[in-house]
Amino acid sequence: MILLVKHTRSDEEQGRRELVGSAAVARQAPLSAALTVVLAANAVLAVLITLVGLSAALPLAGSLAWGLTAASGGWVAAAMAAVAVQVSQSARMAGAVSFTVFFAAYLIRGLSDLGGPSLHWLGRLVPNGWFLRARAFGGEQW
Repeated sequence: MILLVKHTRSDEEQGRRELVGSAAVARQAPLSAALTVVLAANAVLAVLITLVGLSAALPLAGSLAWGLTAASGGWVAAAMAAVAVQVSQSARMAGAVSFTVFFAAYLIRGLSDLGGPSLHWLGRLVPNGWFLRARAFGGEQW
């Protein structure tokens, strides 16, 4: 989230975006570039985690689930930040909005875990619940 906000709204506030915008670049180019870098970095993270699991003689399915779960967290955070920078005017507000949504999702997931079986369904509404329920190395649920 921080990288996406920094390379979109922060650059705009500091005047760097006008410099890039003066070239033949589309309006959405800074957001697209930042998303590409963050999503690719998380894909590399998924591959590295999977390889580390395999090198430690762990099962392929568990290693892959572990890597994809870690990368998926970054992908969802990047998506939340991308929406936040589009709906806010400043970098500070974009960061606040994206972190508020992120922690609200954790609160909902926590309520689903503490609420017992009657509120277990609530955890499936937020991405944090999806990651937790993937259970790498313990009966993976894709």
